[in-house]
This record gives sequence, structure tokens and C-alpha cells, in this order.
Amino acid sequence: IAERAEFTKKMYDTGVNAVILITSHFAEANESDAILIQNLEHYLKLTGTIPLGTYECPSPYKRILTPEVFQYLLSTNRLVYHKDTTIDFDKIKVKLEMAKNSNLEFYDAHTPNTVNSLQHGARGISCIAGNFYPEIFAWMCKNVNDASQGENVNWLQSELTRADSIISTNYPLSSKYFLKKRGLPIELICRKNNNQLTVEQKQQLNVIYTDLSMWHDRLGIKVQ
Repeated sequence: IAERAEFTKKMYDTGVNAVILITSHFAEANESDAILIQNLEHYLKLTGTIPLGTYECPSPYKRILTPEVFQYLLSTNRLVYHKDTTIDFDKIKVKLEMAKNSNLEFYDAHTPNTVNSLQHGARGISCIAGNFYPEIFAWMCKNVNDASQGENVNWLQSELTRADSIISTNYPLSSKYFLKKRGLPIELICRKNNNQLTVEQKQQLNVIYTDLSMWHDRLGIKVQ
């Protein structure tokens, strides 16, 4: 915990707005929420008033914040960001309700939850698909509560959900392939793994790339 606190201070000294914590870094998979809170309490005492965020990263293991732990973190007034990977929207809705009237910005990581989360108070979406077509999620954040755009919002959610299983296969290599098609000068090299995209995976990504132009046209999005 002391080492994590020192690293946090060094990170904050670079000028960032907040330091994001990986939830599974503060307790072992077999340890209770009581241990997690105890470790977080120790860590918070060592990091002064540095603003913090949390990410329920799947690696090294996924540690979902229970309502009890989430409430504890909110009570510290140190939490300004949370990236949630719960997937189950009924459970996410509980956290969103808890976060109301706090300084916390809540971001859902699960693309199929986009409309539901935004309409229930999420500040935005922090998902894999955001690395493929961020302008689409910017449009959704801006228009999700606009009644005149209701039909487009529901249609777009359906399209995003359909595409999600395709783009997430062999990620992050899939995103580099897609971004290269979009004109970003990026190599198809990943530090995460050496798996290459199959011909079928490339063909499926090509279809989504073609669909993206259609999404732009329907939504009136201009991309330079």
C-alpha cells in the first residue's frame, strides 16, 4: 500500500487531474470487502487530498465494487471518477443512484448499456468501442435525452450493440486495424499478445467500417 501511495504521488506530480486506481490492486481475490476498505483507508491516509478514480479492470482479476465499498469511497469525497465494468445494469443503477449529488463522474464500460446508463445519470461511456468511433459516443452523450432524436438514439444503440461482439474480438489488435482503415498511421503490433487477425475477423471489421459511414450520414456527423 505504501508503494502504491508513493507511485500515486509521483503520478499526480506529472500534472494529471486525478489518479485512477485499479480496484483489484487493493485486495486479493479471496479477501473480503472489509479488507479492501481497510487497505483503501490506509492508502487514502498516505495520499493526502489527491483526487482519485477507480476502474474495475478485468486484470489481474475483476474486482467489482459492491455498494458498501462504493459508499465508503463516496463518503471520503476523494472520488471524482469511476469506470464500471459490472455489465448488469440493475446493479449499475444502484451505484448511479448513490453517486447523485456527489463529485463523482460515473462512466459505464459496457456498450450495450449506453442509453440506459446515460439516461440514469452517467457522465459518459468508457468502452472499447470508444477507441473505434469516439465521435459516435460523443453524439450519443449529446443527444440521448433529446426527445426529437429518440428514434435515432434507439436505432444507434441497436447498431452499437450489434457491432460490439465483432470489434471486441482480438482486441486491442482489432482497434488498431480499424483505426488504420480510418487513416491513423498505426502499426498492427500489440504488446498484449501476438495473435493476428484472421481473414474472417478482418472481413467483419470491414463491414463495421462501411456501416460507420452510414451511421455518420444518418446522424449528420461530419468527420474531417
